[in-house]
Amino acid sequence: MPKATHIAILGHSHIRALQLAEEAREHEGTSFEFLNLRDGHWCSSRRSSRGVRHYVLKPALLSHVAELSSGDAQVGFIFSIGGNHHNVVGLTRHPEPFCFMNPWKSVDNSGKRVLPFQAVKEVMRSRMGEDLRFLRKLTGIFPRPALVLQVPPPVQLSDTVPNLPGLETQPYSPGRLYRKLVLRYGVESSSHRYAVWRLQSEIQEEVCKDEGLDFFQVPGTTLDSEGFLKEQYSGDPTHGNKHYGELILQQLEQYSGF
Repeated sequence: MPKATHIAILGHSHIRALQLAEEAREHEGTSFEFLNLRDGHWCSSRRSSRGVRHYVLKPALLSHVAELSSGDAQVGFIFSIGGNHHNVVGLTRHPEPFCFMNPWKSVDNSGKRVLPFQAVKEVMRSRMGEDLRFLRKLTGIFPRPALVLQVPPPVQLSDTVPNLPGLETQPYSPGRLYRKLVLRYGVESSSHRYAVWRLQSEIQEEVCKDEGLDFFQVPGTTLDSEGFLKEQYSGDPTHGNKHYGELILQQLEQYSGF
């Protein structure tokens, strides 16, 4: 299969790091396009009578994808849907402390309620339900080749999290929603945050396997020896920065599936 000459990256906030990296490039190479699915031009959302949110793709997006697919260029489609659930569940200490046994990191269960792995996984799967349903919907509409980006893991040192960019008080700071919780409850242990991130990734990877999508893992060069994100690649407690984004772009350009 020939290499993709045009890559369309669709998703939510995690695509911003890649967009910043592409904007900083001074050389010509693969053509990248970024479609923010929070943009009402491409997508909207609504809630059912039961309170379940549904994403609705706009005709503009469907016609644009059809146009891309009918051209002469080899096009690859990249999805980064949601991906912040691990921080919602695991970034800050819970008012009722808990931990869960997992195959990735040792557990400090002192003063905490120990929950079964499968129970926590089902809670996480439920929280991710809106995004997982949306990913499956996109899979049924978009042509191949297509893949899903794994989101970056947490940084290791819990003491550094409150000082990461994005927790400042500017109104549109990416991490501002976590600031009050961080200041009130403190940051969870690194092993717990890592385990929740890995659990989220495992669920995403299972969906990708079901849907015949490749799951594009975080570049190893961005990780420390324990599997955490190196601080120089962190944009805030959730997202990578433009240096992280550049490494993702480089790997996408080399991806053998295109």
